[in-house]
Amino acid sequence: MPKPRTRSARRFEEAGAEVTTRLVFTGDELDTISRVSVEESCDAVLIPGPVEQLRRVLVPLRGIQNVREIARFVADLCQDGTARVTLLHILEGDETTAASREDVLEPAAERMRSAGIEAGLLELNSVAADSPADTIVEWAGEHDLVVLGETQPSVREVLFGTMPEQIVEAVNVPIIVVRHGEEAAEMAERATQAD
Repeated sequence: MPKPRTRSARRFEEAGAEVTTRLVFTGDELDTISRVSVEESCDAVLIPGPVEQLRRVLVPLRGIQNVREIARFVADLCQDGTARVTLLHILEGDETTAASREDVLEPAAERMRSAGIEAGLLELNSVAADSPADTIVEWAGEHDLVVLGETQPSVREVLFGTMPEQIVEAVNVPIIVVRHGEEAAEMAERATQAD
């Protein structure tokens, strides 16, 4: 007997994607999504939310880690060339706006352009803030989608640390967490086991 498909799963299949579905009973949705995404070696994980049309995508960056995967993913997602992509970097410590632009935003923008995103659709921003999470939540409210990269050293924690949870709880927009490549994930897992 074939597995029943949700409407969203059917839409992905109709677009040519390979879809695996699971029926899971859980008390913690984010923990289950995290566990299944690791078990299935997912490249990215969607935390659903309503979106009518994809016009503005927010990509918060802590650094240039995972930018290659994020750039390819965002370029595929925005291939029709109509969505604006906002790269946002929260300044850390004594970091300056100029350093942020040179070390994080410009290299990330170059990756985005190389992946196929038109330069005119990219917006680069750096912001000084006491609370990076609150700032990202604030910016997320003005966008249709948030794309995050894994940020923690532990594979068990990378997908759903405090940032995605705070965004999910505060703003009703979908979030995609783009996972590190397998090699980076294995290194992170080894580092966690050494602790």
